[in-house]
Parts: sequence; C-alpha cells; structure tokens
Amino acid sequence: MSAPVDERLRRLRHELDDHARVAEHLGIDLERPLRSLDDGYPENAIALVGKITEKLLKQLWRHHEVAGDPSGRMLSELIKGCRPHIRSTTVLDALTDIQRLRNRSTHDGYEIAEEDGLLAVRRLVDVLAWFTSTASPALTGNDPRMQPEVARRVEFLAGLYLTLGYRVSKRFVLSTETVYQLFCRESGVRLEYVELLLSKDAAELRNVLETTGGELLKTRLPKLTRFVILDDAVDQVRPLLGHDYRIVGYEGFIDTIVDLQAHLASCATAAPEMPRERQPLPGALLTTDPHTGESRITETEDAEQLLTRLMQESANVLVIGKPGSGKSTLLRALVNDTPATARRFRFYFDLSLKPKDEAFAEYVARMLAPCVPGERARAFDLFLYLIRSGSALCVLDAVDEAVDEPSPEGFLRLFADLASVLSAESCVVLSSRVSFLADSPQIRRLLDCSSAISEQLVEQMYANGVDPQRVPRFSMLRLTDTPADREPASDTGAAVLSTPLARRLQNALDIAGTPTVAELIGTHIDHALADAGLAHLAPALVDTCGRAFLEDRTVFPLLELHNALGPQAFDGGRITPEDFRLIPLFRPAGPQALAFIHSAYQELLAARYLSTPDGREQVAELPGAPYLTEQVRAFLAAHPT
Repeated sequence: MSAPVDERLRRLRHELDDHARVAEHLGIDLERPLRSLDDGYPENAIALVGKITEKLLKQLWRHHEVAGDPSGRMLSELIKGCRPHIRSTTVLDALTDIQRLRNRSTHDGYEIAEEDGLLAVRRLVDVLAWFTSTASPALTGNDPRMQPEVARRVEFLAGLYLTLGYRVSKRFVLSTETVYQLFCRESGVRLEYVELLLSKDAAELRNVLETTGGELLKTRLPKLTRFVILDDAVDQVRPLLGHDYRIVGYEGFIDTIVDLQAHLASCATAAPEMPRERQPLPGALLTTDPHTGESRITETEDAEQLLTRLMQESANVLVIGKPGSGKSTLLRALVNDTPATARRFRFYFDLSLKPKDEAFAEYVARMLAPCVPGERARAFDLFLYLIRSGSALCVLDAVDEAVDEPSPEGFLRLFADLASVLSAESCVVLSSRVSFLADSPQIRRLLDCSSAISEQLVEQMYANGVDPQRVPRFSMLRLTDTPADREPASDTGAAVLSTPLARRLQNALDIAGTPTVAELIGTHIDHALADAGLAHLAPALVDTCGRAFLEDRTVFPLLELHNALGPQAFDGGRITPEDFRLIPLFRPAGPQALAFIHSAYQELLAARYLSTPDGREQVAELPGAPYLTEQVRAFLAAHPT
C-alpha cells in the first residue's frame, strides 16, 4: 500500500482503539475492515463496515424499543427505523454514506478504490465517536457509577458541545451524582476549553471537593468558561470554588449559549395581538398507532389544553384550520403561556416571512444568528440538536405559505426539508391552512410511514428530489369551525380573527347584522387609512399589495412601500417602521421590511385587485399562473362587483 494510505490506516486503527468498550459489549471485531484494507480488498472492507453498522443499529433498535424485530432487516430499513432516535445529524449523514458505499460495492461495474474503503471506516468511526463521547448507554449499556438522571444530563451536555465542534478531552466520574467534563475545540491557531462540573446535590459536591482537596480545579486552563451546574444550595460550595467558576442551574444552562428571550421577543409582540380573554378552540386530533397503523380521531373542546398535554410527550402535530381560525394565536399561546415544565426551551418561526428561494436551514440560521453571537456558524446545528433531543418546543407557523409551489409536490419538497427537525423525542407543532394531508390517502400513508405506499408515488417523489425516508411523521389537529352553541361571527368561521376586530371597530362599523370577515378587514383598512389622512392612497395600496399577493409576495421592503405609496406615507421623510403611517396594518418582517398583520388582509386586497378590469388584464399578463388561495376566491365571490 502507498505510504499516505498506510498512514491513514494507522490513524484509523488508533482511533478505533478508543471504542474498545463498544466492541467488547457488542462482540464485534473493529480490526477486520482494517486488515482487509491492508491486504488490498477495499470492497471487502466496505462489506464488513456494513455488517458492523447493521449490528450497531440493531442494538439501537432494541435499546429504543422500536416496533418490530430488527433481525433479518436490511441496512436501509434499520437506518429508517433508528433515524427518529438519533439526535446527531453527523451520525445520520455517516450512516447514509455507509449505505451508499455498500450499495456501490455490491453492484457489478463500479470500481471500488482504497479511498472508498478508508471513507467507509472513517464514517464508522464518526458513528462510534458520537456514542462514546456522549457516554450514551445505547451501545455500551448503563454506567453503574452514575445515577440515571446524572447520566442523562451528562449525555445531553456532551452532545451539546460535540454539536458545537468540541471534543471530549477528559471525563471523571467523581461520585454517583458528580461528574467533571473537559471539552476542547480548535479555532484557528487557538484552543478553546470548556470545563463543566455537574452535580445534583450540593452536599455531595462539597464532600467531593473536600476529599480531593480541589486538585481537579487547579488547572492552568483559561478561566472564562468554567461552569458548576448545580440546582440548589450554591452557598455551600461557593467558598471551595473561588471566583473562577460560574454557578448555573441545569435548566438554565442553555441560556449561557443562546439568548432565547431575545428570540421570543418578536413572538410576544407579534400581531394580531393576543386576545385578553382566552377563547377555547374545538378541534379533532387524528393520530396513528405506531404498532398497528390504525388511525384514531379524538374530539376536543379546547385545542390548547390538548396541545399542552401533547407537549409533555414526544408528539409532532400539524394544526390545520381556515384563515382566521386561530392557528397563529394558538401557537403563540403555546410558546408564551405554557408552563415551563412542559418543555424547557422554546423556538418560534413564522414561515410566511421566509423568502421562497431561501432554504429552511438558512432561514433558521439567519433568524437565530443574533441570539447566538458566539456560535453563529453553528446556529442551525445547535437548533437541530435541541429539537431532536426533545429538550425544546419548536413552533413552525404558516407552513403552507413557505412552499415554492402550491401543489402536493411543493408541499412534499418542503416537508422533506423540515424532516431533519423531527425525531422520536421531538415536539414540533406546525400550522397550515391547507388540508391536503387529510384529502390524499396516499400522502397520508406516506407521512405515517406506512408500508402500503404505491411505487408510483415513491418514484414521483424521487423524480422531484425527495427522499421518502426523510419525510416526517406527525399527528394532525383540525380546528373546527365556529362552535354550534356560539353565534357565527363570519362566513368562514374565522371567529378568532373577527371577534377582536369587531371590538376594535365597534364605533366605526356601520353594517347591519353580523359583519363578515371581509367587511371587518375592509373596515379596518379604510379606518387605518382615514386615521392617517391617506384615504386617497387606497387604490395604490390595492394595486401594490394586491398584485404582490397574486405574484406570491407577502413581504414588502420599506423602500418599495415608499415608492408605491409616496413620501406622504412616512412621517418626516424618514423611511423607518416607526414612521410608517399605516403601521397598524403591518408587522415587522425584518430590519427594513414589513408584512400584513394577517394574510387575510392581503388576500382581501388581492380580491379587490382582481375585481377591477385593469387588474384582471394585468394578472393575465403575469409570466406564471396567479397565486390564488381558497380565501381569495371566497372574498372574490362575495365581492359586490
């Protein structure tokens, strides 16, 4: 073998020695692939790596009690079954690479080089390194030296810093309740260290420090990132630690990395405003039994209580309802008002503000970058780890407004993009006004991971660049229309949207009977224009924003609004959100951009634009088909002209 290949083999053999405990526990020989490579048989080395990977996945399968028997299953089936239980995207990518390399080696006509064999072993090392570094009991069994709760916390913190690019340098189990961890990361020519001293009991930690004389703490490492993670009674140990340590609670430790309060500030102030009195929303929950595949429908009179209960479990839910039925209000209430015991951390993303040409990962990274100033480059990886580990609640609002194409294929592409967020431990709540999941049995079986999927649908997904194995699994909650025991507030059942509007406009309404949503929104728009002294700009607002919706644009830069409405729409000639005179109709969508407080506002303007002959002529000249929603059609059908 060539000298470079031989050197890489030597390094891989040295790294595999670190995982001897896993090999001994599972009874596998990690040296066999290296010996095959050394003898010049890379295809045999890849086959052996595949067999070792199968054995690892079968152990994960049994550890997480996945439904079914893993014996006799193919590698692809094992990866699919274990994928929801793997927190690290690096491990998932490594398993995919191993599967791809083994498929190539087992088909005639493909040349297998030494580099392919080395890559297969390298990806196997990546898989083993994650479980070994996090001290996960999945492949090595429980550590009798630690209490189960301490072991769980150690695994979570180790996985957190591995996700941020650190590696475990030292780990000392000082007692059943106290563990010391040292992490190191290369940043250019600089080494960054993080020291964690984790303990559940202050008295136990004090005894450990007094017994060892504090020798463990007398290091020459930088003292900027040294933490004692302790839940209570910090005064007992503070004199023994000195001033070099920051004492934080385990539940609030993530606040040292990401500022979640700054991230949720926009959610708390989002428009339309939260109602003063909580209005119960009835609904029906569709779930599928993972063992039998049978569907079950559960009726509820209060969707918020149901979702709060599901948050305490590992449940991913898609909320479906008509425009104005209260989806966004319900999701923001989950983030802002739910007791902290349900989920420690919260994330909220309004996908209606995501540009169509921006990937979901890029959008999340851009939104979280200001909240993680020290880890901007790894913001999305940190977000994924917190969600997939089940430590955080993730709310994705207005999923249907983020699709690049309003069709089943467009939704499948988006859901495949969101698949990396969901896991068996995750709690992700999505909202959409489109009910295509319930109307298409094929797609519903696909998203339920059913085996009864037509080959035609699978081929169609692959043709669109969608991997069926990466499409998420979740339950579906449909918000029903206005309850029967309540006066209908509108023609579309949008009681949550119409009720606060009717209260706000009670003095401005001049409508006989019960006003519809279209009448309420139209009155609000006219009232805001009149209050700002801009009633003459109503046609320009319709032409600009109504046409933009038909072009599938819902976010408006301030400069575009200035050019369309004129300088009179801004106070003092300052083009800022604070000086925009129609700000009651809009919400922030970025540093220098705005969007309507509810999509129904822009949909009403689109219907008004289509109701004019000039508007219909302009729409007919659009390069693509106009973006028409059910709500636009409903507003257009009810339009007097």
